[in-house]
Amino acid sequence: MLKSNAPLPKNDQKLSLSHVFNTEVRKAMKDFPELDGKFLLIDTENKVVHGKVDPSVARVDQNQLDDIIMKVAEGSERAHSSLATKLDRVNLDVMAYTPLPFKLFTGKDDPGEMEAMAVFDHELGHLVVRGGYYSEDPCFRECAADSFAVLRHIQRYGDKSEAIERAGWRRAFDFVMSGDAGHFTTLAIDEIAHIKDDLDIAAMTPEQTAKLAMRVSLEHTPHPDITEACAASFAPVRKAMQQTRSLETGMALLAEIALANDSAYYTYKIASRVLKPFIEGKVQVPGQTFDGKKWEDIRTRMEDRQKQFDSEGILFGMPTKKKAPDSGKPGDNVVPFKKPAPPRDPRHERFIKRLV
Repeated sequence: MLKSNAPLPKNDQKLSLSHVFNTEVRKAMKDFPELDGKFLLIDTENKVVHGKVDPSVARVDQNQLDDIIMKVAEGSERAHSSLATKLDRVNLDVMAYTPLPFKLFTGKDDPGEMEAMAVFDHELGHLVVRGGYYSEDPCFRECAADSFAVLRHIQRYGDKSEAIERAGWRRAFDFVMSGDAGHFTTLAIDEIAHIKDDLDIAAMTPEQTAKLAMRVSLEHTPHPDITEACAASFAPVRKAMQQTRSLETGMALLAEIALANDSAYYTYKIASRVLKPFIEGKVQVPGQTFDGKKWEDIRTRMEDRQKQFDSEGILFGMPTKKKAPDSGKPGDNVVPFKKPAPPRDPRHERFIKRLV
């Protein structure tokens, strides 16, 4: 099961999604013609299979198909998680939907269908984004799927979608708490936040959506050397959490790690992403508080460091050229106009040449 120690909203609403899944499977085959005749969705919660296999496309008879459906469904139920798989030997793409007990992409007050559609789009991303299934880098595969899911969620729900903020935070939190970078997709998800105001996401075609998810993932899947170093940096947090079972203690220690080095770019970037909702008071954990003098001090120091981080970007902690201060007065920072010197007398030119 895809586990998480993050304080996430429960996902315990029993949904009947037959009509929705029927519509979405048909739309997926229309949007991505390479799926037509070879795509199935298994709803393990309601024991329903959606889609229709064309024997001329998928090299499979009914007995084989029944066996495949049973094995994929069992694998998904055993993992307690949705999944997607490509069966090349029979030319078949299969998804299984098994909802997690918590919400990853949406909030506690959002309809359950919004979360289900995000999960559907994540698994679809594995099948239609280039590299989303076959890449040898597991982190790239998940970046591709999450990037596609976030873009599709914005297309579906517009400004109502909080998928970027929620999924990006949860993926960072789980990386810090586990040290496992397999699902660390935050850097790719957050890149979509940076470009979404300049991008007409609603106008993008399905093909463009898949291509952009691939581009974002190629640019922003973290290198294993980075994630291994960061995982080592966050090891004290994991140890403290195991010993105390106190989220407040773990987050306070994470803040100290983030603030300990003024040039640790990735350590700060990841840690600050995790800490943000705690510092802003957006996360409520029963029996634990993020108030008081200690947390006021953390907030102040993190805010100061964040200003530096936002200002310097990738140059965080590097020596930079000093710029002349702007007085704010018109003309004070303008280079004054100098009248060009009159042309020299030719006799002077001859004299200078003799001197040289």
